[in-house]
Amino acid sequence: MCSEPSFKAAPHSTPDRRRRQLLARIASGAGLASALSALSACGGGGPDDDATLRAVNATMDVASIDVQFNDWLFAGAVAYGGAASGYARRNLWTVGPRGPFEVRRAGSSPILLRDTKTLPDGDTASVVVMGNLAAGLRLRVIDEDTARPGGATSRLRLLHAWPLVGAVDAFVTLADQPLAGRDPSHRLSGYESLSAYTDVRGDGRLRITPAGRTDLVLFDSASIGLAANQVATLVISPAPGAARVAAAVLPQGLPAYVLANTVVTSQHGASQ
Repeated sequence: MCSEPSFKAAPHSTPDRRRRQLLARIASGAGLASALSALSACGGGGPDDDATLRAVNATMDVASIDVQFNDWLFAGAVAYGGAASGYARRNLWTVGPRGPFEVRRAGSSPILLRDTKTLPDGDTASVVVMGNLAAGLRLRVIDEDTARPGGATSRLRLLHAWPLVGAVDAFVTLADQPLAGRDPSHRLSGYESLSAYTDVRGDGRLRITPAGRTDLVLFDSASIGLAANQVATLVISPAPGAARVAAAVLPQGLPAYVLANTVVTSQHGASQ
């Protein structure tokens, strides 16, 4: 029997995790009868749960990707430059909470990346594909079940998906505020690092610099474009053309979008 904890349970607390574990057993065929019996004792819940996924193409050199989870094609023909698919939903009993993600060139059969992952407790996630073919692609499953902030702020974290650049600092400021002498809103130690959440102005100006270099701006956007109380992950990824870097904004439960980089190419050349 799945007993409720005596304290006030957070979302996806112990009974929900037990249900997910039982769903994984059912999907694998292991202990089917006992798992179904235990799931019933937990109050069910599984048949109405959906897995909700979208994909982000943050690769350097794969122009368009298809992404599958447990043979479910949930994202097709996602362009590089930080573009994202829309959300796709499938019943969790059908797809299962754990399995292989497979990445292919759009419309192609050969698998470029296969990585087995467990979905986050909220069963909603953005799946970020990054890296390049020479060094190997990487896949990160980003949970989307964070509590909203109070007041007029937005809650933001950053993922570093730009393999040719090391540690970076990110600043969210008013439009005309200088960076000199200012502490970063977020620090990223290098490729594949994910920052903690920070509450910021959702309409603030975003600038990204090499760590400790407020004099050299790699990315600049006049506004992040988030409304108050929104929660989002921002993915720093390679981009084609003069911009060289893109920032994909992934608001929880809402369509993703890519911020334009206003920094000119000559400034990037100075960082080499």
